[in-house]
Amino acid sequence: MDKIVSIEEKMKNNIILEFLTICEELKEENIPVDIQLNQFQLIVDEFYQYYKSKSILFSFVETMKGHLSDMMDDACNENCAFTVEFVLEELKLYELLDSLLAVNPKDTRKIIKRLYKKVGDVDEGRKCH
Repeated sequence: MDKIVSIEEKMKNNIILEFLTICEELKEENIPVDIQLNQFQLIVDEFYQYYKSKSILFSFVETMKGHLSDMMDDACNENCAFTVEFVLEELKLYELLDSLLAVNPKDTRKIIKRLYKKVGDVDEGRKCH
């Protein structure tokens, strides 16, 4: 019997698969990848809940995949390690630049701040620049 998968799980898994693909591509380009899958899952969970609260789930997968693609380009172009700090700071930027108008920069900053606390012992702020 097939497992029943919720739409939420399917959406999140779609982004996780993109994340894993990008991590492999970065490693092939000799860009250090130092973010754990469970850390990224927490990030996806937080942003999923936010997009749900704003009634913009229709754009969640496409937006997050776009953010991941932009992050990969930035990591390669800037020769930055793909760390949890890098991902969070990039999300803060790309949620401001490339998201629907319903996304509020103040909300995004709160989400990022909350995620810094959840993902463990990381310094708030980008180390690449």
